[in-house]
Amino acid sequence: EELAGRLAELGEDPAVPIAIVCRTDRRSAKAAALLAQQGFVDARVVRGGMTAWLAQGWPVEDCKDPAVAGQRQ
Repeated sequence: EELAGRLAELGEDPAVPIAIVCRTDRRSAKAAALLAQQGFVDARVVRGGMTAWLAQGWPVEDCKDPAVAGQRQ
């Protein structure tokens, strides 16, 4: 719901690649579908979400902005 109201934050070019990630990838898949409906042609879901990312041991950087770090989209 919140994403629909924040599409302008993604910029003017719907061809710019967008990676979408959530904890497991369920919300990300919904977000990707919404973006596709709005004309974004390269929105991709990080399969498995952060759970899979962390399981692979891939790097993660801490967010320095506490207002953003705790957000759940």
